[in-house]
Amino acid sequence: MPGRLEIIVFLCESCSISACVETDRDAEWAPAGMHNSRVQQHDWTWDEQNVLKPTLTYDEMKIIEDIQQEIDKFPEIWELARETDFNVDNFCIFRYARGARWINDIEGLTIGPCIYNTVKWRLDYIGPNGIHPSEADLISEKIYTAGRDNEGRPIIHIHLSRGDFRNFTRALIYTIELAIRSMKETLDYCVILNCSGYKQETLPTLDGLKEAVQILKSHYPGRLGRCFIINMEGIVLWIWKIISLLLSPVTKQRISMISTDQLHLLDQYLDADLIDLHVPTL
Repeated sequence: MPGRLEIIVFLCESCSISACVETDRDAEWAPAGMHNSRVQQHDWTWDEQNVLKPTLTYDEMKIIEDIQQEIDKFPEIWELARETDFNVDNFCIFRYARGARWINDIEGLTIGPCIYNTVKWRLDYIGPNGIHPSEADLISEKIYTAGRDNEGRPIIHIHLSRGDFRNFTRALIYTIELAIRSMKETLDYCVILNCSGYKQETLPTLDGLKEAVQILKSHYPGRLGRCFIINMEGIVLWIWKIISLLLSPVTKQRISMISTDQLHLLDQYLDADLIDLHVPTL
């Protein structure tokens, strides 16, 4: 069972307060492969053992400590997390806090219980062995992960023209789990959503999209690094106007909408060769 929270505070020469936070005395901040990392949206430093750690303000440090104390109230969480291959570790706590914009509240709950609820949700929705790829329609050309953006994020590709999306939520979570397992240089992923050539009858249902958004908000906070939506028009644009009402301002800032003739604008974010614009014909 992980040890109690330890906080090592040191004063920089500028007199600003930084902190290296550990939730497990035997754990390091950086998992294998995260050296030379380009983790985004926060300041990171390397300690003398070449371990990646975030630089936190005093208030952020206090929130991390509060979350750890909340987690300690659920002693069964460690065994449940192991059953579903979920790490309640330093990066998990940091990611939830960052996703909540350093306010200890997600959907009306403090973050510790939210993490516990995620562990229980994973056991029910994903299961101890993960979502099996043999499930219908989970592996296809319509939603998959391939390549990385310029910040090292794995890219999730979604093509609305390539089949039926009525099983969208299950397929999305399966693909996100694949992307997370492939992460080496980041804590988040990039999404390319290609709306070209979509068919209205095969689009995800509005209820299905709302379910997906709620799952991502509750159980994958802080995971979306960037999202590029290509050629959004017609009913897809109408659906977006409804779904966007459910998103936080921070999340919406990470979403960009472009047309096919604006793809050159993505050069600063990723290799254009990674963008597949093929639309199948009948």
